[in-house]
Amino acid sequence: MIKKRVKPSFMLFFLLISTLFFFSCSGTKPSIFVEKMQRTEDDLRRKEQELQEKTQENLELKNQALIIESEINDLKTTIQELENGQDSLHAELEAMQKTVEELEVKIAELSEKNDIFQNQIKTSQDSLAKILEMAAIEETQKNLMKIMAENQPPQTQHVSDRKYVEQQADQNLNEIGTTLSREEYLQRYQEGLDLLLTEKKPYQAIEKFNDLLNISTNNAYADNCQYWIGEAYYSVGNYHQAIEAFKKVETLPDGNKADHAYYKIGLSYLKLGQKEKSLEVFQSFLEKYPRSELVENVQEMIRSNQF
Repeated sequence: MIKKRVKPSFMLFFLLISTLFFFSCSGTKPSIFVEKMQRTEDDLRRKEQELQEKTQENLELKNQALIIESEINDLKTTIQELENGQDSLHAELEAMQKTVEELEVKIAELSEKNDIFQNQIKTSQDSLAKILEMAAIEETQKNLMKIMAENQPPQTQHVSDRKYVEQQADQNLNEIGTTLSREEYLQRYQEGLDLLLTEKKPYQAIEKFNDLLNISTNNAYADNCQYWIGEAYYSVGNYHQAIEAFKKVETLPDGNKADHAYYKIGLSYLKLGQKEKSLEVFQSFLEKYPRSELVENVQEMIRSNQF
C-alpha cells in the first residue's frame, strides 16, 4: 500500500512557523533568518522535484512490468496452443499409422488372391493347351487314317509297298508327337539364343534351331530360327554356310528377319573378298527393302571405299 504524501505547502508553512518561533526565542537577526529560510525552501523544492522524478520512474517501471507480464501471458497462451497442436498431430499420426497397417494387410490379402488367380489362369491355360493339342493330334490321326484307307494298295501289290505306307504313317505319327505349343516353341527358341549369345556355343545353338525347324516351319519364330543359324555360322567365320542359311530366311512365313538376313548376305560376300557380289547384294537390298531400318547402313556401305 502506498502511504499518503503530505502536501508540500503544508510542510512549508509548518517549517516557517517553527523557524520563526526558534529565532524569536533565540533573538537572531531578521536577515540571517531570511537567508536560512531561503535555503530551506530551495532544499525543499529540490527534494520535491527528486520525489516527483522517482515517482515518475516508479510509474514507468510499473508500466514496463505490466507490458512484460502481458507478453508472458501471450507466450504461455502460445505454448499451450502448441502443446494442444502437438497432441492433435500425435493423434493424427497414430490414426495414419493405423490406416497404413490396415492397407498393408489388405495389400497382402490382394497379393495372395492375385497369386491364387494367376495359378488358376496358368492351370486353365495348360489344360486348354493340352486339350487343343490332343484334339489336333486326334484330328490329324483321323485324316491320316483316311488317307491311308483311300490310298491302300490292292492285294496284288508288293508287300514292300504296304510296308512303305506303314512306315510313312509311323513317321507322321512321330512328327505329331513332337508338335510343340507356341509357348514351348518360344521357350526352346530362347534357349537357342542363350546358347549363341550368352554361352557362346554356336554349334549347339545351330542344333537347337534346326530341331525347331524340323518340328515346324510354320511357327512365327521359324524365320528367326533360320536367321540365327546364319548368325551362328557367321560368328565362327563359316561365311559360305552363313550365306546358305541367310538365303532360306525369306522362304519362311512371317519374314520379319528377311531384310536383316539379306544384309548379312552382303556382309558375308564382303568377308569372302567377293566385293562385286557384295555390292550387287547391297544395291539390290535398296530395291527390295526400301523401308527397312537398315537402309542407312547399306547406303553407308555403298559409299565406303571397300568396293
